[in-house]
Amino acid sequence: MKHLAVLAIAAVAAISSPLAAAGVDAQGNPFLPATAPEGAPVTVKLDVHQGSGMMFVKGRVFGEECTLLWDTGCTHTTFDRAFMKRVTGSDGMPVQITGDTNVSQMPHIYNVDSLTLGEGENSVTFGPFMALSVDIGHMVGPVGSKVDGVLGMNVIGRTMTLMSAARGEVVFNPSMEACGGFGPVLRSLDPDSLLVPVKVGERTVTMLVDSGSSMSFLKEGLWESCGEENSFSAVDANGRTSMRQREGVEGFIDAGVKIPFKPLVVQEDRNYIGSDVLRRCDILLRRGIMAFRPLPRE
Repeated sequence: MKHLAVLAIAAVAAISSPLAAAGVDAQGNPFLPATAPEGAPVTVKLDVHQGSGMMFVKGRVFGEECTLLWDTGCTHTTFDRAFMKRVTGSDGMPVQITGDTNVSQMPHIYNVDSLTLGEGENSVTFGPFMALSVDIGHMVGPVGSKVDGVLGMNVIGRTMTLMSAARGEVVFNPSMEACGGFGPVLRSLDPDSLLVPVKVGERTVTMLVDSGSSMSFLKEGLWESCGEENSFSAVDANGRTSMRQREGVEGFIDAGVKIPFKPLVVQEDRNYIGSDVLRRCDILLRRGIMAFRPLPRE
């Protein structure tokens, strides 16, 4: 079975106290950009890789162009360590992560004055904020594209955003007209990630809306599966891991609106709505809230 790119730096939860002195946000969160675009809608190109289905935006940081994975399943914007050392000339400051996280290596942090997404008039700028760095060079092969960093929810959710993979665009501060036809607003159980309640059959399941995962997953027992069990390689910030899975049958989940769904059924507690589903929906989101607008089925 082909390699599956599962990029889930999500749940970088609690950072140790040395960051307190680096706070740049009025709310005391040094990772949340102090400034964000306001006013008129701005449309930034969203590139969808044909092989992996992963979504990317072009950006500029420290005067250098960068390619960033659009990852709603990642709490903190994270750059490749080699890229950051090259553009800043610094190793950054190592910091210990505590709490629920899948990042095993010790990340470094950088003070980012500004991060611009898009080009010219079709661009938005966030800043200043703290960003993490880890070694993510191994992601290039499975993802099928150059990856300089992962754009997390601390930036993605800073302002109202409409993501449409079908149109290949992200609209920041969308107009009221553009926001029509969405299902009800879902409130996340965690303000720093999109952990939302979803009806799976007769059960309500907390699922991570994760555009950084190429496939959707449900823990076995929650969804009917078919076929034989197989293994595949998953790739995240730490490298490759092997997972066991069965193919799930095709059906629907209810996230306020009915969404076509055909997950991989896995032994792990990994309930994700991945990019395979999100590419067939428009997503309206802001920090802690979101809504779906399914596209007509072909």
